[in-house]
Amino acid sequence: MIDNRLQTQNNPLTIINLFSDSCSAQNKNTFVMTALLYFINHKAKVINEIHHYIPIRGHSYMPPDQVFGRIEKKLRQMETILSPYEYYNVFKEYTTVKTFGKDYDIMDFKSAVKKIVKKVDFKSTEQKHYSYIRGKKTVGVSPSYEEEPIRVNVLKKQANLENLGSAEKLPKSNHVKQPKQEDVRHLLQFLIIPNDVQDFYDDIFNDNNGSISPIEDCQV
Repeated sequence: MIDNRLQTQNNPLTIINLFSDSCSAQNKNTFVMTALLYFINHKAKVINEIHHYIPIRGHSYMPPDQVFGRIEKKLRQMETILSPYEYYNVFKEYTTVKTFGKDYDIMDFKSAVKKIVKKVDFKSTEQKHYSYIRGKKTVGVSPSYEEEPIRVNVLKKQANLENLGSAEKLPKSNHVKQPKQEDVRHLLQFLIIPNDVQDFYDDIFNDNNGSISPIEDCQV
């Protein structure tokens, strides 16, 4: 965590500027806003302010985009990929790889946020600058880069922001839809699956009740 690294520095930075594209589903939503509000108030030790800037759509070509392009080019050169570890090995050439269930778990942050955040009276899609200040439970929003963000209360009455830290762990479940399962089942007839990734393929056909659907025709 960047806040931990800053603690080891002399005269560390106390203001962090974040930049992300304008995708509402990924970056410009209540969940990101609440996560940053929680961090600055209950996790940050050195950082006093966070400014989240959203560039104008079509003008957000940032260094990560170049990395994504290099990864895609490398993957296109691989004729067959049978194991998720083959993806990991490519990713490791460009970044640090952490795997689900080993290095991190997924918490039910969505349910926790809905319990404490009210419906906001501003359009998140129109905002270009969000700000968060340690000690303040409000969020600063501005539709431009020049204007000072207006502080807005986004929490429900008597909501406890600290409760986000106790969000429940989400159980592992199969999110592969049936048509995609059938596509994988068909392909497996022509491929030899390494033994060390058999569990990965078993999980694809695992229904959400914990049982494994028949895959005899997929065994090789």
